[in-house]
Amino acid sequence: MSELSQANMALLDEIKGLIHQARQQAAVAVNAELTLLYWQVDSVLLPRY
Repeated sequence: MSELSQANMALLDEIKGLIHQARQQAAVAVNAELTLLYWQVDSVLLPRY
């Protein structure tokens, strides 16, 4: 395997950063939706018990 040039290394690092950022944003969005779901489940269950 040949060594990556500096330009290719920089490109790869930029892409890795974008992937990391997208994963972080996805995790935040999922956590927000799960929190909302738990509140909704709680509001359905509490009046019944």
